[in-house]
Amino acid sequence: MPPRLVWENGQPEGVLSPQGDVVFDDPVVDKRYAYQSEVVRRQYSGHATRVINGIGVVTCGYVNPELDRFWILADRI
Repeated sequence: MPPRLVWENGQPEGVLSPQGDVVFDDPVVDKRYAYQSEVVRRQYSGHATRVINGIGVVTCGYVNPELDRFWILADRI
């Protein structure tokens, strides 16, 4: 789903707050047994603390600490 559609679908539900934050996360999804996929690359994983075969994902979200809720705004492989 394109980011524009994610934002349009998630925006009505998101509750903005002066204490809210936009957060980014960039995990590497472990795919150590996947050798023939085009998106699998050798990259460093902080969780595994070494270089692994994996898929890099970047996620953008909004956190509202007053409501203790979060909304995913966009994600990319």
